[in-house]
Amino acid sequence: MVLRRLLPIFEQYEPDAAMSLRTRLTDLATDPLTRTADDVPALRQGLPADSATDVLEKVQSRLDRARNSRERDQICSDAAVALAKLGDPRARDVAEKIEDTDRRNEVWQYVDFSMVRFAIRKKDTSEAIRLAKAGQLTHTQRAWVYTQAVRLLPVSQRERARALLEDAVNETARVEADKPDRTLLLLSITRLFFDIDEMRAWLLMGEVLKTANSTDKFTGEPVQITFPLATKSGISFTTIGGQDFAVSSVLRLFAVADLDRSVSLARGFQHKAPRAAAILAVARAVFEDSDRASRPLSVVSK
Repeated sequence: MVLRRLLPIFEQYEPDAAMSLRTRLTDLATDPLTRTADDVPALRQGLPADSATDVLEKVQSRLDRARNSRERDQICSDAAVALAKLGDPRARDVAEKIEDTDRRNEVWQYVDFSMVRFAIRKKDTSEAIRLAKAGQLTHTQRAWVYTQAVRLLPVSQRERARALLEDAVNETARVEADKPDRTLLLLSITRLFFDIDEMRAWLLMGEVLKTANSTDKFTGEPVQITFPLATKSGISFTTIGGQDFAVSSVLRLFAVADLDRSVSLARGFQHKAPRAAAILAVARAVFEDSDRASRPLSVVSK
């Protein structure tokens, strides 16, 4: 609220700071904890969003007044982030002007992932896949993009969906073994495989158990993976995950298909938190499935 009220004044008297503040405002608007404030009509009045042209004009003005390469790099970083959030491909061109190699690579990764997410929001599957293959993404990000692309494909493209999911599996295998990302991604992939190739989904659950048991960082609860980028105005970040990464999203499906086998899977989790989440998911599936409503629950309670 404070940013929205003061931004017009910054635009008038402190234009150098205004673009950074607007970027920060965009970050807050996408944060689930602050999104409700963005829904208040009074807070949106008189604050039109910058266009790509506005961003480029302002960045050139700021670059002309920059005192050193560090300031120029920061200006280009902020502008690239702002353009990426608008889905403008010129964001990468601006990021390319960053002189510091490490900083340039960080911004490129943020820009590429933002552009992919923009394509997904636009339901442009082909563009999302193209950017994922060509962009400077992490293995976690690329695997996630493939799963989102599968969700956008029509039912008739089962083979293409299968190929994308296998690509996602391959990317997941390149994620560090001790990171929970690998298990989270495998859960999401397994959930999607269940609708395409149920046998393949059951096989993948073996990999889920293996990776989950290799780290105590995996809890089985729905979580989000955050990718931060430090900017002049604070931390810009993108997140993925949620219910797609939960044990319950997969085990409840499997329980309806084969209760006994699902219970065995649930017991296969060695750490208490994911095992409890898995058992509860199976139990809930039993209660919700009218065909099994009268079946004894002793197998689950064990």
